[in-house]
Parts: sequence; structure tokens; C-alpha cells
Amino acid sequence: MKRPFLLPGLLMAAVLALAGCTSEVAGSASPAPAPMASVAAPTKITSSAEADRKVCVDLDARGGALYSVFVVPMMAGAVGKKSINVDIQQMVRAVDTLTKMDEDEIDKASASVKDQGQRLLAAAEAFQAYNNAEGTALLTAMVGTAGACQIAGFKPSWFDANKLAGK
Repeated sequence: MKRPFLLPGLLMAAVLALAGCTSEVAGSASPAPAPMASVAAPTKITSSAEADRKVCVDLDARGGALYSVFVVPMMAGAVGKKSINVDIQQMVRAVDTLTKMDEDEIDKASASVKDQGQRLLAAAEAFQAYNNAEGTALLTAMVGTAGACQIAGFKPSWFDANKLAGK
């Protein structure tokens, strides 16, 4: 498990310890050492904002392929078009990657990221390439989760809401 604030905490303790050290010169009176400031142990952040960040970073790492091979072509296609030209094998691999998102972190996230993340995970797990309804659910959940991450301040690097909206 990563401890994101461990290194800064140790660095701070080392700086404070070094500040309390003095060098002595032979034959001189050494000043009394400065009192050491107490250093609180680093705290682990478990807030929903931290969970949002983890979920959105995970989405950023796992979702780019599906976004490129499925979401963009679907959203950019002509209105009323009944099919798009996608590589089904690429799409299946990209969907499989999403099923490995950390469900525990999704459950700890803020309400909007949690809701959209759970929808995305469920849609990815239920996806079958031949069922259009499941493809629509996946598309909606993918855009919804990326949008929730953007609103939470953790926009996936590959997501551009304006481009999808045709702006």
C-alpha cells in the first residue's frame, strides 16, 4: 500500500533533527541545544476526494483504449447511423481492462464518482460485443464516469467533453 505523505514526513523529521544539532569547537562553551519541535506522524488520507483521485487515475490508465476505439467513433458518428466501424477484438480487450478497476476504491468515492464508477464497472462486466443495449450502457457509463471525474477535478487525460459535444 502506498503511503503518499511518508517521505515528506520523514524529510521534515530529518530537517528538524538536523536543526537541533550544533557543532562544537574545542575549548568553547557550547550553547544549549534548541528544544526539538514535536513532529506528528504523517496521517493517511482516507477522504472521498482521495478515493475520487484513485478511481479517476485508474480510469485514466484503463479507459483510454475503450474511449478511442468505441466512445469517440460512437459520439462522432452521423445521427441515425446504425453501426460504426470498430475492431471488436480491440473493444473486447479494452472492456476487459475496465473490469479490473478497484471496486473497493469506487465504493469509497464521492457520491457522483461512486455512482458512475459502479455503473461503468457493471456495464463492463455485463458487456457482450453482439448486444447493442449493453454497448449503449457501456458508452453512457464511460462518458458519465469521465465527466464525474472531470467535475471532481481529476479529468482523464484522454477525455474531452467539448469535443464529444461537437464544440
